[in-house]
Amino acid sequence: MILWIASHNKQLHRGPKLRGTICGSLRSRYHKLHHAVWASELSVSVHLRKLGIIVSNLKNILIASEAGKNLESIQKAELVPSHGIVGDRYYKKVGTFSEALSKSGDFEVTLIESEKIEEFNLHTGLGYTSKDFRRNLVTSGIDLAALVGSEFKVGEVTLKAVRLCEPCKYLSGLLGQVVMELMMGKCGIRAVIVKGGEINVGDTLSAR
Repeated sequence: MILWIASHNKQLHRGPKLRGTICGSLRSRYHKLHHAVWASELSVSVHLRKLGIIVSNLKNILIASEAGKNLESIQKAELVPSHGIVGDRYYKKVGTFSEALSKSGDFEVTLIESEKIEEFNLHTGLGYTSKDFRRNLVTSGIDLAALVGSEFKVGEVTLKAVRLCEPCKYLSGLLGQVVMELMMGKCGIRAVIVKGGEINVGDTLSAR
């Protein structure tokens, strides 16, 4: 790709029309390459699932100290049963939906697949990051929806997936109605903490 760009570098000065054509071609090649890499990673995950093993990695840990604040990325976090992630707004019971979720108890941890965010961006042409979707844990290589009703591990911590964490009016107000249209069933899960402890970015997620 780099050699191709270098060989066509001089052509970028021939006019806006040609520049637009080349830039469009570069974007097309980038998206094809990105999709190929994503498909390759996904095929490994599918193969493992066929063997009865689900393995994934934790790509990011995100918390916000108060409702409405931007999420910040941290490298490690302490998870406490019946409370949540230390430092997060729901641990402090000051989240946007803390009161509404207090009875159900599934406010402790939310997770989302990085692949679903990438698919959304590729489909819409938008550039949202995992922080924009306001979930705590960002995973790679696992079908989170398939875990609902079962326990799974993040490092040495054990979680139980309770239900899907569907996009809501609050999230669509931040990111647009298209989130409601395209991310239903794809916006992650809610989980409770069965066995607490410390998790770190890069930890393995596993379930059988």
